[in-house]
Amino acid sequence: MGKTTNPAKGKDIPSNYMLQQRALRHVSMLAASIGVALSGESHGMEASDVLVYDIGPLTLRPMLDLSETFNDNVLFRGKDLAADFVSSVSPGVKLQLGQRGANLISASYQHDEIFYAQESQLNAGQDHFGTSVRYLGSRLSVDGRDQIDSISSVLGGGYSSLSGVLVDRVTVSDRYTVGYEITEKTRAYLAGNFGLTDWGKNGTTLFDSTSFGGTAGFQIKAFSKTSFFGELYYGETALEANNARKERPQADFIGGFLGARGDFTDRLTGSAKVGYETRNFGLQDTGAPVVEMEVSFHRTDRNVFTLSYQRSQEVSMDLTPHVYTADLATFGISQNIGAADKLRAQFGVTYGMNAFDPSLNYPLRNDTYYRVGTVLTYNYKPWLATYASYDFNKFGSDLPALIDYAQNRVTIGMKVGF
Repeated sequence: MGKTTNPAKGKDIPSNYMLQQRALRHVSMLAASIGVALSGESHGMEASDVLVYDIGPLTLRPMLDLSETFNDNVLFRGKDLAADFVSSVSPGVKLQLGQRGANLISASYQHDEIFYAQESQLNAGQDHFGTSVRYLGSRLSVDGRDQIDSISSVLGGGYSSLSGVLVDRVTVSDRYTVGYEITEKTRAYLAGNFGLTDWGKNGTTLFDSTSFGGTAGFQIKAFSKTSFFGELYYGETALEANNARKERPQADFIGGFLGARGDFTDRLTGSAKVGYETRNFGLQDTGAPVVEMEVSFHRTDRNVFTLSYQRSQEVSMDLTPHVYTADLATFGISQNIGAADKLRAQFGVTYGMNAFDPSLNYPLRNDTYYRVGTVLTYNYKPWLATYASYDFNKFGSDLPALIDYAQNRVTIGMKVGF
Protein backbone atom coordinates (compact mmCIF):
# COMPACT_ATOMS: atom_id res chain seq x y z
CA MET A 1 0.00 0.00 0.00
CA GLY A 2 2.75 2.45 -0.92
CA LYS A 3 1.25 4.55 -3.69
CA THR A 4 -1.95 5.09 -5.59
CA THR A 5 -2.39 6.19 -9.18
CA ASN A 6 -4.07 9.36 -10.30
CA PRO A 7 -5.99 8.25 -13.39
CA ALA A 8 -6.30 11.81 -14.72
CA LYS A 9 -2.55 12.31 -14.93
CA GLY A 10 -1.25 8.79 -14.94
CA LYS A 11 1.24 9.57 -12.16
CA ASP A 12 1.91 7.93 -8.82
CA ILE A 13 0.98 10.04 -5.82
CA PRO A 14 1.59 9.25 -2.12
CA SER A 15 -1.34 7.60 -0.38
CA ASN A 16 -2.97 9.15 2.67
CA TYR A 17 -1.54 6.29 4.71
CA MET A 18 2.02 7.21 3.73
CA LEU A 19 1.41 10.89 4.48
CA GLN A 20 0.03 10.02 7.91
CA GLN A 21 3.06 7.84 8.62
CA ARG A 22 5.40 10.67 7.64
CA ALA A 23 3.56 13.03 9.99
CA LEU A 24 3.72 10.49 12.82
CA ARG A 25 7.48 10.14 12.34
CA HIS A 26 7.86 13.90 12.65
CA VAL A 27 5.78 13.93 15.83
CA SER A 28 7.83 11.05 17.26
CA MET A 29 11.06 12.94 16.59
CA LEU A 30 9.65 16.00 18.35
CA ALA A 31 8.52 13.97 21.39
CA ALA A 32 11.91 12.26 21.57
CA SER A 33 13.86 15.52 21.49
CA ILE A 34 11.65 17.05 24.21
CA GLY A 35 11.98 13.89 26.29
CA VAL A 36 15.76 13.93 26.01
CA ALA A 37 15.89 17.57 27.07
CA LEU A 38 13.55 17.09 30.03
CA SER A 39 15.23 13.93 31.25
CA GLY A 40 18.60 15.60 30.81
CA GLU A 41 17.59 18.44 33.13
CA SER A 42 16.52 15.96 35.78
CA HIS A 43 20.02 14.40 35.66
CA GLY A 44 21.94 17.67 35.77
CA MET A 45 22.01 18.29 31.99
CA GLU A 46 20.72 21.68 30.88
CA ALA A 47 18.42 22.16 27.88
CA SER A 48 21.07 24.46 26.39
CA ASP A 49 23.33 21.41 26.13
CA VAL A 50 20.88 19.96 23.62
CA LEU A 51 19.45 23.08 21.97
CA VAL A 52 22.54 25.34 21.78
CA TYR A 53 25.85 24.24 20.27
CA ASP A 54 28.98 26.39 20.37
CA ILE A 55 31.15 26.37 17.24
CA GLY A 56 34.00 28.68 18.13
CA PRO A 57 32.44 32.16 18.45
CA LEU A 58 29.25 30.93 16.72
CA THR A 59 26.18 29.35 18.28
CA LEU A 60 23.99 26.83 16.47
CA ARG A 61 20.41 26.68 17.71
CA PRO A 62 18.00 23.98 16.42
CA MET A 63 14.28 24.81 16.43
CA LEU A 64 11.10 22.84 15.97
CA ASP A 65 7.47 24.00 15.67
CA LEU A 66 4.48 21.68 15.60
CA SER A 67 0.83 22.67 15.11
CA GLU A 68 -2.56 21.15 14.40
CA THR A 69 -5.33 23.36 12.97
CA PHE A 70 -9.01 22.82 12.32
CA ASN A 71 -10.08 25.07 9.44
CA ASP A 72 -13.74 25.15 8.44
CA ASN A 73 -13.06 26.71 5.00
CA VAL A 74 -9.68 25.63 3.64
CA LEU A 75 -10.65 26.50 0.03
CA PHE A 76 -11.91 30.05 0.83
CA ARG A 77 -15.38 29.37 -0.58
CA GLY A 78 -18.53 31.38 -0.04
CA LYS A 79 -20.66 28.24 0.21
CA ASP A 80 -20.21 24.45 0.12
CA LEU A 81 -17.37 24.84 2.61
CA ALA A 82 -14.61 22.25 2.84
CA ALA A 83 -13.45 21.71 6.43
CA ASP A 84 -10.21 19.95 7.24
CA PHE A 85 -7.52 19.26 9.83
CA VAL A 86 -4.13 20.70 8.86
CA SER A 87 -0.92 19.41 10.44
CA SER A 88 2.31 21.39 10.22
CA VAL A 89 5.81 20.31 11.25
CA SER A 90 8.56 22.93 10.96
CA PRO A 91 12.15 22.02 11.86
CA GLY A 92 14.75 24.75 11.60
CA VAL A 93 18.15 25.99 12.65
CA LYS A 94 19.69 29.37 13.50
CA LEU A 95 23.39 30.27 13.31
CA GLN A 96 24.35 33.35 15.32
CA LEU A 97 27.48 35.41 15.98
CA GLY A 98 27.07 37.95 18.78
CA GLN A 99 24.30 38.66 21.26
CA ARG A 100 20.93 40.36 21.18
CA GLY A 101 21.14 44.07 21.95
CA ALA A 102 24.73 44.23 20.68
CA ASN A 103 26.63 43.60 17.45
CA LEU A 104 25.07 40.59 15.78
CA ILE A 105 25.10 38.51 12.61
CA SER A 106 22.64 35.65 12.21
CA ALA A 107 21.22 33.31 9.60
CA SER A 108 18.21 31.03 9.95
CA TYR A 109 16.48 28.35 7.92
CA GLN A 110 13.13 26.68 8.55
CA HIS A 111 11.22 24.11 6.52
CA ASP A 112 7.46 23.49 6.76
CA GLU A 113 5.77 20.21 5.95
CA ILE A 114 2.00 20.74 5.74
CA PHE A 115 -0.50 17.87 5.63
CA TYR A 116 -4.27 18.00 5.01
CA ALA A 117 -6.32 15.11 6.36
CA GLN A 118 -8.91 15.28 3.55
CA GLU A 119 -7.71 17.74 0.86
CA SER A 120 -4.43 15.91 0.30
CA GLN A 121 -3.87 17.72 -3.02
CA LEU A 122 -2.98 20.76 -0.89
CA ASN A 123 -0.12 19.03 0.94
CA ALA A 124 2.98 21.14 0.50
CA GLY A 125 6.47 21.99 1.64
CA GLN A 126 7.71 25.52 2.30
CA ASP A 127 11.15 26.98 2.94
CA HIS A 128 12.15 30.14 4.80
CA PHE A 129 15.64 31.64 4.88
CA GLY A 130 16.56 34.82 6.73
CA THR A 131 19.62 36.80 7.71
CA SER A 132 20.13 39.81 9.95
CA VAL A 133 23.05 42.06 10.78
CA ARG A 134 23.44 44.76 13.41
CA TYR A 135 26.45 46.99 14.06
CA LEU A 136 26.44 49.57 16.85
CA GLY A 137 29.46 51.85 16.79
CA SER A 138 30.15 55.02 18.72
CA ARG A 139 28.43 57.05 15.97
CA LEU A 140 27.76 54.71 13.05
CA SER A 141 25.05 52.06 13.15
CA VAL A 142 23.92 49.47 10.60
CA ASP A 143 20.76 47.38 10.79
CA GLY A 144 19.79 44.99 8.00
CA ARG A 145 17.42 42.09 7.36
CA ASP A 146 16.93 39.73 4.42
CA GLN A 147 14.14 37.20 3.98
CA ILE A 148 13.54 34.65 1.23
CA ASP A 149 10.41 32.48 1.34
CA SER A 150 9.30 29.69 -0.97
CA ILE A 151 5.58 29.37 -0.25
CA SER A 152 2.86 26.94 -1.38
CA SER A 153 -0.66 27.66 -0.18
CA VAL A 154 -4.23 28.41 -1.23
CA LEU A 155 -4.91 32.12 -1.75
CA GLY A 156 -7.82 33.92 -0.14
CA GLY A 157 -9.55 37.25 -0.78
CA GLY A 158 -8.88 39.13 -3.98
CA TYR A 159 -7.68 36.13 -5.99
CA SER A 160 -10.91 34.50 -7.14
CA SER A 161 -9.35 33.16 -10.34
CA LEU A 162 -7.16 30.89 -8.20
CA SER A 163 -9.75 29.91 -5.60
CA GLY A 164 -9.13 26.42 -4.23
CA VAL A 165 -5.81 26.01 -6.09
CA LEU A 166 -2.41 25.40 -4.49
CA VAL A 167 -0.29 28.37 -5.62
CA ASP A 168 3.50 28.51 -5.49
CA ARG A 169 5.45 31.74 -5.18
CA VAL A 170 8.83 33.02 -4.07
CA THR A 171 9.06 36.25 -2.10
CA VAL A 172 12.19 38.25 -1.32
CA SER A 173 12.42 41.14 1.13
CA ASP A 174 15.55 43.14 2.00
CA ARG A 175 15.85 46.27 4.13
CA TYR A 176 18.98 48.02 5.39
CA THR A 177 19.36 51.20 7.43
CA VAL A 178 22.61 53.09 8.00
CA GLY A 179 22.57 55.80 10.67
CA TYR A 180 25.11 58.34 11.89
CA GLU A 181 25.00 60.27 15.16
CA ILE A 182 25.96 63.83 14.23
CA THR A 183 25.63 65.13 17.79
CA GLU A 184 24.14 63.76 20.99
CA LYS A 185 20.71 64.95 19.86
CA THR A 186 20.82 64.74 16.06
CA ARG A 187 21.00 61.75 13.76
CA ALA A 188 20.89 61.27 9.99
CA TYR A 189 20.05 57.98 8.29
CA LEU A 190 19.64 56.33 4.91
CA ALA A 191 17.45 53.27 4.28
CA GLY A 192 17.06 51.04 1.25
CA ASN A 193 14.54 48.29 0.58
CA PHE A 194 13.91 45.70 -2.10
CA GLY A 195 10.95 43.40 -2.60
CA LEU A 196 10.07 40.68 -5.11
CA THR A 197 7.15 38.32 -5.65
CA ASP A 198 7.55 35.62 -8.31
CA TRP A 199 4.43 33.53 -8.86
CA GLY A 200 4.79 29.87 -9.73
CA LYS A 201 3.21 27.78 -12.48
CA ASN A 202 -0.28 27.99 -10.95
CA GLY A 203 -0.11 31.76 -10.56
CA THR A 204 0.11 32.65 -14.25
CA THR A 205 -2.90 35.02 -14.09
CA LEU A 206 -1.02 37.22 -11.62
CA PHE A 207 1.75 39.69 -12.29
CA ASP A 208 5.21 39.19 -10.83
CA SER A 209 6.27 42.24 -8.83
CA THR A 210 9.66 43.87 -8.25
CA SER A 211 10.03 46.97 -6.12
CA PHE A 212 12.80 49.04 -4.59
CA GLY A 213 12.97 52.28 -2.64
CA GLY A 214 15.29 54.61 -0.81
CA THR A 215 14.71 56.88 2.21
CA ALA A 216 16.72 59.78 3.62
CA GLY A 217 15.86 60.86 7.15
CA PHE A 218 16.90 63.33 9.84
CA GLN A 219 16.08 62.97 13.54
CA ILE A 220 16.23 65.44 16.43
CA LYS A 221 16.06 64.28 20.06
CA ALA A 222 13.77 66.95 21.49
CA PHE A 223 13.32 65.31 24.90
CA SER A 224 15.22 62.69 26.87
CA LYS A 225 13.16 59.81 25.46
CA THR A 226 11.32 61.37 22.51
CA SER A 227 12.57 62.30 19.03
CA PHE A 228 11.05 64.11 16.05
CA PHE A 229 12.03 63.18 12.52
CA GLY A 230 11.45 63.90 8.85
CA GLU A 231 11.85 61.58 5.84
CA LEU A 232 11.88 61.81 2.05
CA TYR A 233 11.64 58.68 -0.09
CA TYR A 234 11.50 57.51 -3.68
CA GLY A 235 10.80 54.12 -5.21
CA GLU A 236 9.54 52.08 -8.13
CA THR A 237 7.29 49.05 -8.51
CA ALA A 238 7.45 47.10 -11.77
CA LEU A 239 4.97 44.39 -12.72
CA GLU A 240 5.64 41.69 -15.28
CA ALA A 241 3.00 39.33 -16.63
CA ASN A 242 3.76 35.63 -16.81
CA ASN A 243 2.16 35.89 -20.28
CA ALA A 244 4.84 37.78 -22.25
CA ARG A 245 2.24 39.27 -24.64
CA LYS A 246 0.91 41.53 -21.93
CA GLU A 247 2.28 44.96 -21.08
CA ARG A 248 4.77 45.57 -18.30
CA PRO A 249 3.26 48.32 -16.12
CA GLN A 250 5.49 50.32 -13.77
CA ALA A 251 4.69 52.70 -10.92
CA ASP A 252 7.01 55.46 -9.66
CA PHE A 253 6.33 57.03 -6.28
CA ILE A 254 7.79 59.85 -4.18
CA GLY A 255 6.74 61.12 -0.78
CA GLY A 256 7.68 62.41 2.62
CA PHE A 257 6.85 62.01 6.31
CA LEU A 258 6.99 64.04 9.52
CA GLY A 259 6.72 62.15 12.78
CA ALA A 260 7.77 61.35 16.33
CA ARG A 261 9.03 58.22 18.07
CA GLY A 262 10.02 57.15 21.57
CA ASP A 263 8.34 57.44 24.97
CA PHE A 264 5.52 59.99 24.76
CA THR A 265 4.63 59.46 28.44
CA ASP A 266 5.71 57.04 31.16
CA ARG A 267 3.20 54.52 29.81
CA LEU A 268 2.71 55.47 26.15
CA THR A 269 5.44 54.45 23.67
CA GLY A 270 5.76 53.95 19.93
CA SER A 271 5.99 55.97 16.74
CA ALA A 272 3.68 57.95 14.48
CA LYS A 273 4.31 59.65 11.15
CA VAL A 274 2.08 61.43 8.63
CA GLY A 275 2.95 62.43 5.08
CA TYR A 276 1.91 62.67 1.45
CA GLU A 277 2.78 60.48 -1.54
CA THR A 278 2.39 60.86 -5.29
CA ARG A 279 2.49 57.87 -7.60
CA ASN A 280 2.64 57.64 -11.39
CA PHE A 281 1.25 54.42 -12.88
CA GLY A 282 1.28 54.64 -16.66
CA LEU A 283 -1.35 57.23 -17.54
CA GLN A 284 -2.70 57.13 -13.99
CA ASP A 285 -1.30 59.78 -11.59
CA THR A 286 -2.45 59.61 -7.99
CA GLY A 287 -1.66 61.44 -4.79
CA ALA A 288 -2.87 60.77 -1.27
CA PRO A 289 -2.01 61.19 2.41
CA VAL A 290 0.00 58.33 3.94
CA VAL A 291 0.17 57.35 7.60
CA GLU A 292 2.16 54.89 9.71
CA MET A 293 1.43 54.62 13.43
CA GLU A 294 2.11 52.05 16.12
CA VAL A 295 1.71 52.90 19.80
CA SER A 296 1.57 50.83 22.99
CA PHE A 297 -0.07 51.78 26.27
CA HIS A 298 1.44 49.93 29.25
CA ARG A 299 -1.44 50.02 31.71
CA THR A 300 0.68 47.90 34.05
CA ASP A 301 3.93 45.97 33.65
CA ARG A 302 1.84 42.92 32.74
CA ASN A 303 -0.96 44.47 30.70
CA VAL A 304 -0.35 46.22 27.35
CA PHE A 305 -2.73 47.75 24.80
CA THR A 306 -1.46 48.27 21.25
CA LEU A 307 -2.91 50.25 18.35
CA SER A 308 -1.52 50.45 14.83
CA TYR A 309 -2.76 52.11 11.67
CA GLN A 310 -1.27 52.26 8.19
CA ARG A 311 -2.53 54.08 5.10
CA SER A 312 -0.56 53.58 1.90
CA GLN A 313 -0.83 53.45 -1.88
CA GLU A 314 -0.22 50.05 -3.46
CA VAL A 315 -0.25 48.42 -6.89
CA SER A 316 -2.30 45.24 -7.28
CA MET A 317 -0.80 42.13 -8.89
CA ASP A 318 -4.19 41.03 -10.24
CA LEU A 319 -5.05 40.15 -13.83
CA THR A 320 -5.58 43.87 -14.59
CA PRO A 321 -3.25 45.79 -12.23
CA HIS A 322 -4.44 49.05 -10.69
CA VAL A 323 -3.42 51.43 -7.94
CA TYR A 324 -5.38 51.23 -4.71
CA THR A 325 -5.35 52.90 -1.30
CA ALA A 326 -4.84 50.42 1.53
CA ASP A 327 -6.06 51.13 5.07
CA LEU A 328 -5.08 48.69 7.82
CA ALA A 329 -5.97 49.13 11.51
CA THR A 330 -5.18 46.72 14.36
CA PHE A 331 -6.03 46.79 18.06
CA GLY A 332 -4.53 44.30 20.51
CA ILE A 333 -4.39 43.45 24.21
CA SER A 334 -1.71 41.38 25.94
CA GLN A 335 -2.03 40.16 29.53
CA ASN A 336 0.43 38.09 31.57
CA ILE A 337 -1.29 35.70 34.00
CA GLY A 338 0.09 34.14 37.18
CA ALA A 339 2.89 35.11 39.53
CA ALA A 340 5.59 33.57 37.31
CA ASP A 341 4.29 35.26 34.13
CA LYS A 342 4.48 31.95 32.27
CA LEU A 343 0.94 32.24 30.91
CA ARG A 344 0.05 34.99 28.44
CA ALA A 345 -3.31 35.83 26.87
CA GLN A 346 -3.54 37.95 23.72
CA PHE A 347 -6.51 39.31 21.80
CA GLY A 348 -6.52 41.24 18.53
CA VAL A 349 -8.91 42.81 16.02
CA THR A 350 -7.84 43.81 12.49
CA TYR A 351 -9.77 45.76 9.87
CA GLY A 352 -8.52 46.43 6.37
CA MET A 353 -9.91 48.04 3.24
CA ASN A 354 -8.43 48.31 -0.25
CA ALA A 355 -10.11 51.12 -2.23
CA PHE A 356 -9.31 50.87 -5.95
CA ASP A 357 -9.17 53.95 -8.14
CA PRO A 358 -12.14 53.96 -10.59
CA SER A 359 -11.33 52.61 -14.05
CA LEU A 360 -12.94 50.89 -17.03
CA ASN A 361 -12.15 47.50 -15.46
CA TYR A 362 -13.14 48.45 -11.91
CA PRO A 363 -15.79 51.23 -11.93
CA LEU A 364 -16.35 50.33 -8.27
CA ARG A 365 -14.14 48.05 -6.20
CA ASN A 366 -13.62 48.12 -2.46
CA ASP A 367 -12.23 44.99 -0.79
CA THR A 368 -12.73 44.72 2.97
CA TYR A 369 -11.45 42.13 5.41
CA TYR A 370 -11.73 41.52 9.13
CA ARG A 371 -9.86 39.35 11.57
CA VAL A 372 -10.62 38.63 15.22
CA GLY A 373 -8.23 36.35 17.06
CA THR A 374 -7.08 35.24 20.47
CA VAL A 375 -4.15 33.10 21.62
CA LEU A 376 -3.19 31.62 24.97
CA THR A 377 0.52 30.78 25.39
CA TYR A 378 2.18 28.89 28.23
CA ASN A 379 5.98 29.04 28.51
CA TYR A 380 7.07 25.94 30.38
CA LYS A 381 10.71 26.86 29.91
CA PRO A 382 12.56 29.60 28.00
CA TRP A 383 12.97 27.01 25.24
CA LEU A 384 9.55 25.31 25.36
CA ALA A 385 6.12 26.87 24.82
CA THR A 386 2.67 25.56 23.95
CA TYR A 387 -0.26 27.59 22.67
CA ALA A 388 -3.91 27.43 21.67
CA SER A 389 -5.51 29.97 19.36
CA TYR A 390 -8.74 30.86 17.60
CA ASP A 391 -9.21 33.32 14.76
CA PHE A 392 -12.09 34.39 12.54
CA ASN A 393 -11.49 35.86 9.08
CA LYS A 394 -14.02 37.48 6.76
CA PHE A 395 -13.54 38.93 3.27
CA GLY A 396 -15.96 40.88 1.10
CA SER A 397 -15.82 42.95 -2.09
CA ASP A 398 -17.98 45.20 -4.26
CA LEU A 399 -16.60 43.35 -7.30
CA PRO A 400 -19.02 40.51 -8.22
CA ALA A 401 -16.20 38.37 -9.65
CA LEU A 402 -14.60 38.01 -6.21
CA ILE A 403 -15.80 35.49 -3.65
CA ASP A 404 -16.98 36.70 -0.26
CA TYR A 405 -16.12 34.20 2.46
CA ALA A 406 -15.81 33.62 6.20
CA GLN A 407 -13.33 31.30 7.89
CA ASN A 408 -12.85 29.92 11.41
CA ARG A 409 -9.60 28.34 12.57
CA VAL A 410 -8.66 26.65 15.85
CA THR A 411 -4.99 25.76 16.43
CA ILE A 412 -2.93 24.04 19.08
CA GLY A 413 0.83 24.06 18.81
CA MET A 414 4.24 23.74 20.40
CA LYS A 415 7.53 25.59 19.91
CA VAL A 416 10.93 24.21 20.91
CA GLY A 417 14.19 26.14 20.79
CA PHE A 418 15.95 29.22 22.11
